[in-house]
Amino acid sequence: MLNEDARVTYLNVLAEIKHRIEAIDQVLGKQLPIRAKIGEELCLLQFRLIAELIAIGCLVLHQDIVLSKAGLLEKAWNAGQIFKRLARLHSDFYPSPLEPTHVTGDKFNWKPLTAPFMNKEKLIHIYEQELGAGLHRGSFRRIFKDDPPLDFPKLRAWREEILNLLNRHTVVSADGEHICHFNMCPIGEHPTCYLFKRIDDKVQT
Repeated sequence: MLNEDARVTYLNVLAEIKHRIEAIDQVLGKQLPIRAKIGEELCLLQFRLIAELIAIGCLVLHQDIVLSKAGLLEKAWNAGQIFKRLARLHSDFYPSPLEPTHVTGDKFNWKPLTAPFMNKEKLIHIYEQELGAGLHRGSFRRIFKDDPPLDFPKLRAWREEILNLLNRHTVVSADGEHICHFNMCPIGEHPTCYLFKRIDDKVQT
């Protein structure tokens, strides 16, 4: 139902993601006096935590189906497993990013985002295949032998795609009756949201 408590918690999740994006920006902007390899690892850790925060946020918003149908899902922490299980319960659980199409005064029309964003499949792949591997040093036989080259352009692309996903997005309730519009807001401001109810294939605030 996207109830008020769930929305407040989700907004706090978005606020924490913003803080972690700030940390990534400090590394990519060379604002921290650390070696490049350690900076890369710090970014990978933040991306891993951001993926888990997005997954936990989805659980929070859809706790009605999580608690009633998913058994132990409310105790889950692995982002990939959470996404896959939630998809079986509610196909439209993942955030849907938006972009403005027209402005009249202070009013906006919104449509699905056309720019690249971090979709569910890519986030699962990165979480399961790249983030964990990048944070492990490997066995003693391999250490220092085959470290991959640093790839900050890839990290910048992930950062942009995550922001594109979350800057402005909607989440639909499992029954399809409610849609919530979330706004990450600029740095220094807390995220906001507006809840809409569907009436005869339309929505109202």
